[in-house]
Amino acid sequence: MIRKTAVLLTAVLVCGLGITGTAGAEQNLVRTDVVVPAAGGDLHGVITAPAGATGLPGVVLIPGSGPSTADELRAEAEAFARGGIVALTYDKRTDGYSRFRRDYRQLATDASSALRVLKARPEIDPARLGLWGFSEGGWVAPLVAADSPDVSFLITVGASGVSPPRQQAWSYVNFLRYAGIIGSMVQLMQDTGMRQVVAAGLFPEAGYDPAPVLRRVRVPVLAIWGADDQVTPVAESMDVFRTKLATGSATLRVFPDANHRLHKSRNGFTDSAEFAPGYVDAMTAWVRTLASGRPSSYADTVPEQNRRTRDLSTPDWYEGTLFQLILGAVLALTLLIYLFIPTGLKSSRVLAATGLLGMAGVPLCFYLMVVRGPTGLGPIVLSRPLLWLAAQVMAITALVCTVFLISVYGRRPPLAKTRLRPIIGTGVALIIWSAYWGLLLP
Repeated sequence: MIRKTAVLLTAVLVCGLGITGTAGAEQNLVRTDVVVPAAGGDLHGVITAPAGATGLPGVVLIPGSGPSTADELRAEAEAFARGGIVALTYDKRTDGYSRFRRDYRQLATDASSALRVLKARPEIDPARLGLWGFSEGGWVAPLVAADSPDVSFLITVGASGVSPPRQQAWSYVNFLRYAGIIGSMVQLMQDTGMRQVVAAGLFPEAGYDPAPVLRRVRVPVLAIWGADDQVTPVAESMDVFRTKLATGSATLRVFPDANHRLHKSRNGFTDSAEFAPGYVDAMTAWVRTLASGRPSSYADTVPEQNRRTRDLSTPDWYEGTLFQLILGAVLALTLLIYLFIPTGLKSSRVLAATGLLGMAGVPLCFYLMVVRGPTGLGPIVLSRPLLWLAAQVMAITALVCTVFLISVYGRRPPLAKTRLRPIIGTGVALIIWSAYWGLLLP
């Protein structure tokens, strides 16, 4: 009995040591809250470091687009810390940053402030400080690296080499096609609607060109992409980084079966909690090699890109935001009035109702795609979102009603003709408007 008890206690002790060892491995990483000074309000930051760290390299992690807290990049920070690199993550500012307003220079100032906080820490070697920028952070980080003498290396992940609206339009098409959507809705997101948003000043940092900034970056650079990235055009971006970076030490890496976030993915659209194999080790090993000097430039094979991005040309006068707003307002007001004006023909009211519904469908579909993505557009019918298909049906119905009213106009009495002229003219203008916005296209 005593022997059995001893065996049982030994087993429990061994298991307990195993559990303690696992927990201890995690406890070897120390997370420390810090304050990152910033205009408009200080930002909360977290430093993740190996326990007892001294004289280690340090890196500031700059997040991608949208709201972000220090914890959202915790997995990346801990991966760096396990590799012997102290990492600082911080909350992204809310003051002056929104879907329609942002300033990369302002974000770069925040990153510079975080860099100064990290530089003052006892855990790190201030001569080995760097930046890690993901997605939108891949536009921000080079701004800091080009200007700050404190930066000794730069890592970008999923960074785009083309302008923000050009990259965004390319990405929209990828996700629409993956959802099974084809036709004029794709054209709206790729060209017509995107150009209008840019022209109206509603797309923040629309004119940002990463190339001139990369020409001023002279520290060693490690640029990483997922081979199946559906957000950033990898082939074009690699070409920009390869030809524009001023540094003589640029390492361009591409990891297979990885999406935009460098997580494992079978096609770039799906996501998982796991990082792509080799990704983390490649980053930490590269940083450690910098202690021996600047590595020679190297580039992985450029992956195939499904199609090139498209230049968003400047709208013609009739496409201008002001003209489109005035035209849309006049059409909508006239249609609304003719819901109540009797003309003796039901087709005029049908035209007014279907015209209004069709017009409402365009901005609604664009907004839902921008805010929620393809899943926010509802069911897909005939390879089109049901909402877009309904708007197209409304536009076609309005067209038929317009043609009918034109055909009977000559047989109507003088007073009826007077009442019909505005609605017929509006119907003709609506046909042109609907064709431009894609409602009358396949």
